[in-house]
Amino acid sequence: MSCRVLAFAAAITISPMAWANWTYGERVQEMSGKPETWAELRSASSLNLRAPYDGPNFATLNIRRSASRLIVWIEIEKGQFVCSVSGCQIEVRFDDKPPSRFNVQGPADYNSRILVLLDGKRFVTEASKTNATIRVAATMHREGAPVMMFESSVPLYLGKPK
Repeated sequence: MSCRVLAFAAAITISPMAWANWTYGERVQEMSGKPETWAELRSASSLNLRAPYDGPNFATLNIRRSASRLIVWIEIEKGQFVCSVSGCQIEVRFDDKPPSRFNVQGPADYNSRILVLLDGKRFVTEASKTNATIRVAATMHREGAPVMMFESSVPLYLGKPK
């Protein structure tokens, strides 16, 4: 019996690189009927937050691009970013470059798990040159500004909008 359990556990083990690259896709926007490309990158490690947000808690970098718009946002599974719809700033560090500040704001629906970058184009430009790590520090309720680390063995590539 223990041999089967060990074999099963080995079968579901996921190497760190399985989570470490951008995921891409394309879809058609329902309202406009136009194509939209997207890219996502899940954080390399879980945030270590206090109750009630303790336990596994990953962040995701999200990018949506169409011919007419580019939207970049960060989303956490649990917890609360401290930022208003009128805006605040986060720090982002690409590879070993010095950290830079990005203006962000909360989404229109006031979801406190999401921050929308106001200069998505600059973020995408930098992420397209990044070969390893993107670090993001954002203020969270009762947590200070923990660093979310995103790792990819290849830079972001969105291609040209259609």
